Amino acid sequence: MTRQMLMDNVYLTHVPSEKFKTSFFSAQMAAPLRPDTAGLNALLVNVLSRGTARLPDMTALGRELDMLYGARLGPQLRRMGENQVFGFTASCVDDRFLPPGEELLEAMQSYFDRGREIAVDVRVEAPAVETVDLSLKLWAEEGRDFAAVAGAVEDALRAWFNGERLGRPLPRAQITSLVFGVDGVANCEILSPAADLPLDNVTLPVLGELAIADGTAPEPEPEPSPESGVEA
Repeated sequence: MTRQMLMDNVYLTHVPSEKFKTSFFSAQMAAPLRPDTAGLNALLVNVLSRGTARLPDMTALGRELDMLYGARLGPQLRRMGENQVFGFTASCVDDRFLPPGEELLEAMQSYFDRGREIAVDVRVEAPAVETVDLSLKLWAEEGRDFAAVAGAVEDALRAWFNGERLGRPLPRAQITSLVFGVDGVANCEILSPAADLPLDNVTLPVLGELAIADGTAPEPEPEPSPESGVEA
């Protein structure tokens, strides 16, 4: 394996191998995971992977990749610690298995070079942010400390709202499933939101207030209403 620094914080890593029949490319960028940029980064790689100035739509892009012996190209987005890693991956048949004179490595490099053209015409706008207040009742398993289980549930919910849910709906069933997946949870009841949230493709849900109540705690007594006095 060789690793070469092209410029500050930009490296080229080459891992030669003859064990595989395909060549794999990966172009990745890393940035601090921040609520105000996570959605933009996720949107950027998905937009850029949909075509170029010469190949303006998915049909033209797919036709071009088919001509390269079924080469594949796709966006990649993941979280690594407190950083967001985003970019592209591509794979194609290794040149060793092609007819003489054909070189896919150079063709794929040419494709990536053409892909830069789209950056001239792309305008990335900030998503619409929708704050979601979440309230639930929680029952811990017998013998488990409620505060510890509730803390684990809170961590799981906050990690779920990680800036990568741009344009995805928020079904209550999915939130319930997430809570039940936390160790020590016996039961839960979602109090709010009262219904599923169907978000459009430019809306980024952000977790607002989070309230977790102990389901075994007695319900508070309702305050007595003031009696209306009757004058004699």
